[in-house]
Amino acid sequence: MFPHDIKPEPRSCAEAFLNIRDYVEHPVGGHFAAWEQPEAYADDLRRAVKLSG
Repeated sequence: MFPHDIKPEPRSCAEAFLNIRDYVEHPVGGHFAAWEQPEAYADDLRRAVKLSG
């Protein structure tokens, strides 16, 4: 979760609709997280791929 997203969802809301296996709250970033925080975004994607395999 990036805090400055257009509509940041708290973990409790996400858990109500999804099977959450990992949840990271980043200190900075927003709607364009891939541009604003590319390393954090890429790390999240790598972690998600590992969890799905």
